[in-house]
Amino acid sequence: MKKNVWILICLAIITFWQEGVFALQLQIIDHARIHTSPSSSSPFVDVASTGDTLPVLEKNGEWFKTKYRGNEGWVLSSQVRLISGTGSGSANLFTKQDVSMLPPVPEESSQLTQKWARVTGNNIRILEYLSPESPFLVIARKGDVFPLFHQGDTWCRVVCKDTIGVVRCSELEILDVPPTGSIILKEAKTVLIIVLGASLVIVLIVGLVTYRHISAERKRNIFVKKNALILAKETKMVQYMLTNASAPVEHCFSEIGFNVNVTKDSVTARQNIEHSLPDLILVDWNFEPAILAKLENLLVRLDSSALNIYFLFYNVPDPSSVPQSKVLKNVSFFGPTLSDRDIFAVVTPLITSGEQGAKNVQASVQRCALQGEIAGGNLLEVLQFIEIGSKTGCLMIDIRKNPFGLVYFKNGKIIYAAAAKGQGVQAVYSILNLSSGNFRFIVNKTPKTANLNLSTLSVLMEWTKEKDEAHRS
Repeated sequence: MKKNVWILICLAIITFWQEGVFALQLQIIDHARIHTSPSSSSPFVDVASTGDTLPVLEKNGEWFKTKYRGNEGWVLSSQVRLISGTGSGSANLFTKQDVSMLPPVPEESSQLTQKWARVTGNNIRILEYLSPESPFLVIARKGDVFPLFHQGDTWCRVVCKDTIGVVRCSELEILDVPPTGSIILKEAKTVLIIVLGASLVIVLIVGLVTYRHISAERKRNIFVKKNALILAKETKMVQYMLTNASAPVEHCFSEIGFNVNVTKDSVTARQNIEHSLPDLILVDWNFEPAILAKLENLLVRLDSSALNIYFLFYNVPDPSSVPQSKVLKNVSFFGPTLSDRDIFAVVTPLITSGEQGAKNVQASVQRCALQGEIAGGNLLEVLQFIEIGSKTGCLMIDIRKNPFGLVYFKNGKIIYAAAAKGQGVQAVYSILNLSSGNFRFIVNKTPKTANLNLSTLSVLMEWTKEKDEAHRS
C-alpha cells in the first residue's frame, strides 16, 4: 500500500516538472496590441507593455492567442519572444520547428538610440509586420531618417509613427549618428516656418483691424445726427420705388439716421419748434388751415437760426401754384403721392454738416446712408466704404426707376445678393458692371434669408481680377 502511494507521488512530481520545464509563455519585446482576432485590421482590446509575460493559449500562423488583464486576444509573433515558464497544457502547442520559424528577436533594444537608418531609395514601404499581407505604416522617400531598432541579415526594424516597422536592409544605410538634415532637423525647421508664418499673419491681422478702425472712425466723424419733426394728424405712407413696398414717413426717415418726433396738435408743435429747433419739419398740408402762414409767423418771432430749418410740405393739392415764401429759405412742396426718391432728393443736401468741404461731405453722405448715381466707379467706393465701416443694411440698385438688384450687408460682409441676372456672387458682379443707374443704401435693413457669407473686400478683389483677365483676352 505504501509503495503505491510513493509511486503516485513520484508521477505527480515528474508531471509537474515536465509542465514547468516545457510550458512556453510570451514575453512582450515591444508595446503590442492585443487584437480580437488574428488580423492587424481587427479591433484591439488592450496594449501590453514591454516585458509583460503572457500565457499561450493557441497558435494560428504568425499569431498567438493569449490572455491579458482578463481579456483574451491575439498578438503578432514579431512583437513577442517565447520563453519557458510555468503553465498548464501549453507545451504541446508548439514544436521545435514552430519555434525555429519565428522571426529573430534582439537580445536587447539598446540599439534604439545608438544607430539610425537612412532610406536610400524612393517610395520605400515600411511594413507593419513581416508578411506579404502586411499593411504599410508609411511610404518613405530618399533621405528620410528613422531610429534603428534592430538590424537583421535581410530585414531591419525601425521606429516609425511611435511603433516598430519592418523594411529591407538593402534599402537602408545604417548610420552611427543622425546626419545633418535628419528628420529631427526637418521637424525643427518645419516648426520654425510655422511660427514665423503665424507671426506674420497676426501682424497683418492687427494692422488690418487697426486700419479699418481708424478709417471707420474718420468716416463716422463726418456725419452729424439730425432731428426731424412731423406735423400730421394721420400717418403718411411713402412709396419705395425699388421694391414697390410702402412704409410710414417716420420710418423712412428713421432708417436713414434721423431722430424723428411726431406731433398731432398745433400747441405741441409750436413748443417743439421753439425749444428744440429741428433740422427738418415735414408738414401735412391738411394739418391746419393756412398752415404755411402760421409757420412763417412763428419763425419770424424766433432767432435767425430758425430760418435755416428745412420744410417739406406734402398733400399739397397743386404744388406748382403755391407762391414762394418770403420767410422760409428752404422749402419744398409735394402732392398727395410721396415717394422715397422725392424725399431723398431733398434730404441729401440737408444732412451735410457745415459749408466747408460741402462737396466731399456730400459724396460721403450719399455713399453712407442715402442715394446717388452710378457713374465713374463710385459704386465700387460705396462697397469699400460699407466694408471698412462694418455697415449693416441694404444697397438697392435701379435703372431708369426699374428695380435691378439689391445686396444685403451685415457688419460689412455680404450675406445676400440678388439681381436681374441671378443670385449670389454673380449678382454682385452684374451690379458692379453697371455703368449707369441709381443706388440707395438703407441702414440696418436685414433680409429674411441669406445666400452668401463673404468678405466684401474679397468679392471686390475677385471681380477686379476677372475684369483684368477679360481685358487682357
